[in-house]
Amino acid sequence: MKIIYVNARIYDFSSATLIEGLRNLGHTVLCSEASNYGAGVAHDILIAEAPSADLIVLGSNLGANLGLFAQLRNERKVFVDGSDHQSVALPHNIEVKAIFKRELSRVVELEPDAPMFALPFAAEDRYFASAPVRKDIALSFLANMNTNPLRHSIHQRIGRLRHPAPIVSGSTGESSYNGVNGNPLPTPRYRDILLRSRIGVNVPGAGYDCARYWEILAAGAMLMTWEPDIVIPEAFSDGVDCVTFSSLAEFDDKARYYLDRADLVEAIAQRGVERLLQHHTTRARAQYFLRCAMSRVERELVAI
Repeated sequence: MKIIYVNARIYDFSSATLIEGLRNLGHTVLCSEASNYGAGVAHDILIAEAPSADLIVLGSNLGANLGLFAQLRNERKVFVDGSDHQSVALPHNIEVKAIFKRELSRVVELEPDAPMFALPFAAEDRYFASAPVRKDIALSFLANMNTNPLRHSIHQRIGRLRHPAPIVSGSTGESSYNGVNGNPLPTPRYRDILLRSRIGVNVPGAGYDCARYWEILAAGAMLMTWEPDIVIPEAFSDGVDCVTFSSLAEFDDKARYYLDRADLVEAIAQRGVERLLQHHTTRARAQYFLRCAMSRVERELVAI
């Protein structure tokens, strides 16, 4: 397939997930910017290629070129909303056949044929270790504590936990992006701690979907996460392939419970990795995206 992707200049998790996944599937992805694992193509070439494209995607985030998107003469258009917000903000005067929403609330009531689909992040290729790493950290929580007060509350509670193996909570001072580069930045200390952890804790920042959710699973740690209030297709289940909590008291109880049960932690972590590899790599997310997008586009075009 030939897909044109109008992407932002800066690194954007949603765009990176899709572009990497589509390319891993072997599709030709022509991007408006050299960012998010895509090679930039001159805009006049994109305009010329648009009529023969199988799909045209508008990505979200600052710098996605709406003027260019409007010039692409093809009705096979979809919008990927990777924003932190659950509200839907379709750019002004943009017509699309489907909307893919990162923060699609679990309680939203969509009509059966609504042109909206959940599209959370997935595990980028860079999240996976090239070789096994010894798990010598009992539990870790690495995050920017300033994006959500809940994070600092969890950080303080982790400080009260005791275990023979190290427990790590705080920030390494690294950033995976800086709002300038179009691709992620290396975070070696952060990666090392995640890969060495038996339990990785995730607490949302600005949005429920968080890269850390997928990074912990890819690192082979047991995901212990605040239960996200969004739709995740082929979702993980508490006590089966992840552990969830919805209050500070529940976190306290479950953290102590699982810290004392290394075999159970390892089993849940392994099941988490298996589900991740089956349903939540960038390749798998791109397959899901194309199934939804193409079925919707084809139906809409037939109706016209």
